Amino acid sequence: MSLLKHRAPKQQYYLEIGSYFIRKGTGYKVGDAFEYQGKKGSKQLRIANLYYNFKLNKITYKLDKNPILNRSEKK
Repeated sequence: MSLLKHRAPKQQYYLEIGSYFIRKGTGYKVGDAFEYQGKKGSKQLRIANLYYNFKLNKITYKLDKNPILNRSEKK
C-alpha cells in the first residue's frame, strides 16, 4: 500500500509482485535449515538468499553455515 501512497512507477509494482510469488512458490523461507552429508560428516546449513535464475527458469539459493538471526554485523 505504501507504493500507491508514494506513487511508485509500475515497474516497482511488478517487482514487488514477482518477489512475493517467488517467496511463496518455493515452499522454503530464508533461514530454513538443511542437513548436509559431506565427507567429513553432517553439517546443518541455512538458506541465506533465494534467487530466480531466468536463464535456467528455476529458483536457486545460497546456503550459509551461520544462522542469519544470530549473526552479528561488523562495521
